[in-house]
Amino acid sequence: MFKSRVFTCVLGLVGMFLAGDAMAIREGGFGNAPVKDQNWRVGAVDVANLKSRLAYWHGPTSETQFLYRGNTEAFAEAIRLFGLIRSPELELYVHDGPHEEWSLKPNRNETDAEARKRDPRVDWTFLIHDAQEWYRWNNDPAALADLSPHYRQPLAAPRIDVYIGGGSIEWDKIGVPASVRVVDERVSALGISGHGPG
Repeated sequence: MFKSRVFTCVLGLVGMFLAGDAMAIREGGFGNAPVKDQNWRVGAVDVANLKSRLAYWHGPTSETQFLYRGNTEAFAEAIRLFGLIRSPELELYVHDGPHEEWSLKPNRNETDAEARKRDPRVDWTFLIHDAQEWYRWNNDPAALADLSPHYRQPLAAPRIDVYIGGGSIEWDKIGVPASVRVVDERVSALGISGHGPG
């Protein structure tokens, strides 16, 4: 498991929705030290603080994304808690795996031996939005509407993306709560053969 540490990186100019907000800072950390609720849907903090969490990042606007690695049992617990979040919609996207997360890969400036050994594989992610920030960025009359694809849109649904293949999650053993809408984007779910011609 990674040592818990906070990191920040400048994402650059993303437009000025509010006076003085010319630059966005993304914050996050490695490890699974508990995080506090940030105006999330009720129940989201329980998913955020699962012991299987590898890292998280916040920004550049209202979103916080959490990264996880685990087996079937760990993911089943994640989905159980996810289904308890109080939200009009809950979304689960299923993808072919494996998936590597760029933020877990050591960058060229890192000399830490542990960082060099870091495994970038992620089995699932959890995305949740700060409701106050969402409305500030997307519903503020002073905001520049043409810069936000979510302008005047309702608060986005909590979302999990899971990657099947290359990890240890057995999808056929996962029971998805009825409150969760599943979007299966795997090649096999689309009825496309994984083999080329000949």
